Amino acid sequence: DVVRELERLGIAVDVAHLGDGGFWDLIFHAKKPPMTSHSCCRALRNHTRNLTDDQIRALIDADGWMGSNFYTEFLTDQKQSTVETLVDHIAHVADLGGVRHVGFGSDFDGIDSAPVDVRHPGEIPNILTALKKRGFTQEEIEGIAGLNFLRYFEKIDIV
Repeated sequence: DVVRELERLGIAVDVAHLGDGGFWDLIFHAKKPPMTSHSCCRALRNHTRNLTDDQIRALIDADGWMGSNFYTEFLTDQKQSTVETLVDHIAHVADLGGVRHVGFGSDFDGIDSAPVDVRHPGEIPNILTALKKRGFTQEEIEGIAGLNFLRYFEKIDIV
């Protein structure tokens, strides 16, 4: 009932803080594409807050959107992360078929550890450079940098 009301009101339904069971319930019940505003890939960092490949594929299949979290704890089991660690997660989503479904979900306002070269919004260009070096096209980079997020909101009738 809550999901239907959120969708009726034009509010994006976010799975970022749901456990695995809640995620699958939402995928099953949602009529509009859900999103995860700030999550990473469990295949790269086994953390309960990260999504499994099956969950990421389900989100993509539902035409949803995934914001890659910049929190070191979700990116790696090392004490520090870098822009390359973050791009690994973005590239993993892209490899699963989600290059048009992924973007930035920094969580700068809620984390105490970010990649050493992306500690604040002024360092976002470091991500764009790393994406280009990794072989993403200009169109894909523009999508990841924000256009994918805007397309998502158009799909759920918010913009």
